[in-house]
Amino acid sequence: MLLFLHTYKQCIEYILFSFLVSVSGTACNDKFIAPFRRMPNESWVYQNDNMMMIPDSLWFPGQPDGGDFQKCSTYTTIDGKYYDTSCLYKSCFICSWSYQPLFTLRGLCAESQIDTQFVLRPELEFDKNIFFYGVGKNSIIFDQEKHSWLIVEDKVHELIGPENASIRPKNVLGTYIDNFDSHHTPVGMMNWNLTDKCNNVLPLKLTHVSYKNIKFTFFKMY
Repeated sequence: MLLFLHTYKQCIEYILFSFLVSVSGTACNDKFIAPFRRMPNESWVYQNDNMMMIPDSLWFPGQPDGGDFQKCSTYTTIDGKYYDTSCLYKSCFICSWSYQPLFTLRGLCAESQIDTQFVLRPELEFDKNIFFYGVGKNSIIFDQEKHSWLIVEDKVHELIGPENASIRPKNVLGTYIDNFDSHHTPVGMMNWNLTDKCNNVLPLKLTHVSYKNIKFTFFKMY
């Protein structure tokens, strides 16, 4: 069964609450669900508009070969080719958008100078995780070494080095320890240990607030 989420709100929520740590690592096994489906006339079309077909050159040699038993498709980062597969196959989804989702951070003390607005920037990542970029001077990142979400004052160029290498932050203003086995996002109500002027453990709530003027593509199969 194919499930398509047709609103931007659903798309962002699925990213945040079903977030996969790495888009190309072992969590996805280098294979992603593709948006193409086999039609009765044996052509392959793009699910969202039933118009685009996969050129023969993009199929792995010998593919597609599953007939009516494999009406859905996958894409692998190993060879850059498409494969047909059963529509019951489970794997990573792809979600993309043209504009940056806006989040607000509430619950800071009156003396705090930590940013209260952040945007999710899909072109940035830290330790292969999503990057919340502060509208002012802070960012929220996930540090795999500490297994914690951090509010940092380091600038982007101080956090991301050559070839997108992650550089340990030097100015940490807040820490939320992820005690779960898989990486949860900091969205929602979380207890943050703040070392700025608040200097206390406070329940902060990071909330997605903007859905306007968003263009996106989302698909997931399971």
